[in-house]
This record gives sequence, structure tokens and C-alpha cells, in this order.
Amino acid sequence: MKQNLKLYFASLVLALGISFGVALKPLPDAKADRIENIKKALPAKAIVAPKKKHKVLVFSKTNGFRHGSIATGVNAMALLGEQTGVFEVTHSEDETMFDKENLEKFDGVIMLNTTGEIFRPKKANEEDKKAEEVRKQNLVNFVKAGGGLMGMHSATDTYKKWKAYTDMMGGAFAGHPWHEDVSLKTLDADNPVTAMFGGEEFVVKDEIYQFRDDTANPADRKMLLALSGKVANLDKGKRKDKFYPVSWIDTYGDGRIFYCSLGHRDEIFWNPKVLEHYLAGIQFALGDLEADATGAGADDAGNASTGEWVSMFDGKTLDGWKSNDEKPNVFSVTENGEIKVSGGRAHLFYVGKDGNASFKNFEFKAKVKNEPGSNSGIYFHTQFQDKGWPEKGYESQVNISHKDAKKTGGLYAVKDVMDVAPAKDNEWYDYNIRVEGKHIIVRINGVKTAEYVEPDEPEHLAKMPGRKLSEGTFAFQGHDPKSTVYFKDLKVMALP
Repeated sequence: MKQNLKLYFASLVLALGISFGVALKPLPDAKADRIENIKKALPAKAIVAPKKKHKVLVFSKTNGFRHGSIATGVNAMALLGEQTGVFEVTHSEDETMFDKENLEKFDGVIMLNTTGEIFRPKKANEEDKKAEEVRKQNLVNFVKAGGGLMGMHSATDTYKKWKAYTDMMGGAFAGHPWHEDVSLKTLDADNPVTAMFGGEEFVVKDEIYQFRDDTANPADRKMLLALSGKVANLDKGKRKDKFYPVSWIDTYGDGRIFYCSLGHRDEIFWNPKVLEHYLAGIQFALGDLEADATGAGADDAGNASTGEWVSMFDGKTLDGWKSNDEKPNVFSVTENGEIKVSGGRAHLFYVGKDGNASFKNFEFKAKVKNEPGSNSGIYFHTQFQDKGWPEKGYESQVNISHKDAKKTGGLYAVKDVMDVAPAKDNEWYDYNIRVEGKHIIVRINGVKTAEYVEPDEPEHLAKMPGRKLSEGTFAFQGHDPKSTVYFKDLKVMALP
């Protein structure tokens, strides 16, 4: 049986090698007993019927520590995809797989126990480094455009100084205080990616990571599993919030992310519940499985902050919103569950269920898409105004290619992003605004585009006396008759 399996994979790799024009790496030769253990533990079927048989790149290159479980893990992914019919695996450790013409042939990428700077040789010359930067951007573009990105174990010990990667993958390795039996708790029992655990804690033996304090933040992504402290001593960890997540899901542009830190030890890859969790996460990332990837509040995630994400839009109506109708019919809801802004100057104010929504410290997030040549804006700390540009509060600009030089991601006329927008027309991008005290941060697709600390006497008050932090609500701007902009997935979280 082992010989037949090796011949099957060898023929598959040969065919793919011809297709890609590169030397692909055959599936590593895992021990026969481990292959049999994996087969016995595989789920009988997919979590949900796949939309198609996806093509997945399993990448296991290491430019740092190399885990002994890589061979087992790669074979587990190949067998998992084959058994369930969800995906077929191409395995490689060749960085040229991230050249655009190769990467675009896949629906998703699994970073399986990668370490270090993996898009170049260990001994890199200047040409290698230039190629590395192109490949890094290729991966970002791939995920933003809807590709799935999945990570196992030391995928977070990869490119820890590359912010876009840690934003996508969700965490940056900062040590492994535990290599022992640990008890893991389910943070969202209703999420289909954790359904296999039935809401119960379970014990597993593996090397458990802690993540850098500025990463793996429960407010930024949906945390699924975490150390409970019932078996292992949480005091071994050094993280300030004492929160030690193990798996999560997220979105990035139009792409989806799944990460699980389990996978140091070989036997993880024949744990039936863990394999089912992997499968559910993979199907989420590939777009088969719908699941809530919204960041959790403190009560769910167990971290030190407070508040919870509140949906501002039901995807069907404009309940909770009030238009000033300076120009009628500017705001509508599309059949795809988006707020469409088109037709001229008007403003849509968020009033909430009670009609009196107001926020002081908050975090806001949305997905936004501009048609070419379109302009809009997101006001905050504002109030209802029956006509004209809102005078109270700040405006965060929404403009990719409109003639106005002030572009998406800036604080209009205060801290502008000039000339070159950090997103593209006709593509969804993530818009995040955070206000704490006098501090404002704007991020586009997870990248900080504007940061402003309001002084006691801002200079801009001479021309814009209402443009200051206080408290208030949000508003979307209808700018001009030729502009069309879309908003969806609107959420806000009140901060202390």
C-alpha cells in the first residue's frame, strides 16, 4: 500500500511540475504507521459540500527552525483533501511558486510549519531580495483578491517583521512556554469551525505558542480556541493580557484566513477532532463554509479590554439609519446586502435602534468599494444635519480615483493621504477607524494610513470649528451625481 501511495503522489507531482514549469517537491516520505494513523482519523466527508474541488498549495519551506512533523503534516493535508473531495494538494518548498503566474493557479495556500523569510534563499543576493519583495506583494494581492490563506503552527514564526503578513496570518510568535498536556476552551461554540468540539474543553499535548502583544488581538479577528488554564499554568506566559489563543479565522480584503497553532507534534495530525477543525477552517478559507469572522469582545475572548462588536446594518433595510434627503434616493440597499451611495450630495446618519446612537471612544470597521472616479466619506463624532456637509466631527476620506487629491484612508483636511490611494477601484477593501481619547488611527486593509493626536488647540479649527473630537454618531457621504460607493459589513465597538 505504501508503494502504491508513493507512485500515485510521484505521478501527480510530475504532472504538476510540467504544468507549473518548476521543480515541485514530492510529498515527503512519512512513516507507514503514521500514514495509517492519519487515514483512520480522517473525517468521513466534507463539513459542507465544496463549491468545487479547490487547488491548494501546501508550502513548507523553512529558513529557520525545521519541525520534524512537516512530513506528517503535508501527507495529512493531501489525504484530508483526497478523502473529502474538498481540495487537491500541490506541495512545494520552491519560493518561485509565489511568482504571480504560479500563485494565480491556486485557490488557497497553506503555510505548514514554515519559518523565517521563505520567499528567498537562505543566502540571498540583491536580486533574490528584489524577487522576494515582489513575491510578498503577490501574496498580499492574492489574498485581497479572494484567495484563502491558512497557517499551521509555525506559520506565525514566519516573516514576523513584515506587517502585512502578521496582519493577514493574525499573530507573530513570541515563544512557546508550554509543551505539555493543555486544556483548550472553545470561545464560540456556535461557530461551524468549532462545531466538532461541542462547546466542551478538551486536552491535547503539543507545543503551545504565545504571540507578540501587538498581534493575535481578539478585537481584530474571531478567536476560536484558547488555553483555559485548567491543566497548564497560564502564569508561564508573558503576554500582558494573559490571553493565549490557539486558533482563529479572519478576513483580509476579499480573502479569508484560518490559523491554528497546533502541529508541532506528529500525533496532532491524526487527532480526529483536530483534523476536523482543520478541515472546517480550510473550507472557511476556501469560501465553502460561511462563518462569523468578526472580532470578539472581552467577555467572549477573555482579554483585558471591554465592549463588543455591534452590527450597524442588517443587509436588508436602512433601519437604524436616517438620511437627510438633501437629494432624495441617494441611499439604497442592493440585493447583495450592501448600502449603495449614488446620485448626489446627501448624508446618511447612523441613529441606532433607539434613534440616539452616540459614541466617544470606539472602533469602527466596514468593507468599502468605489466605482472609478467616485468620492465619499465616513464622518464620526458627528450629528444629524438636514443639509450641507456635516459641520461636526471628522471626515475619513473615501476616494480612490476621483480628481480630489485627498485619497482613501486620510482624515480630510487634517491628516490627508495624498495622490495615491492604498486601495483600488472596483475592489472591496477593509476600512477601520479607532478613536481613544484624543488619538485617532485609520487603517486600510490592516495597514495604518493616518494617525493623529488632537492637540488642545488644533490649527484647523480656524476654518473648520466643528472638526474636533467630542462624541457623536457616524454618517456616510453622498458626494456628487457621478460618484457611486458601496458599504457593507458595518460594525462598531464602544471602547472604555
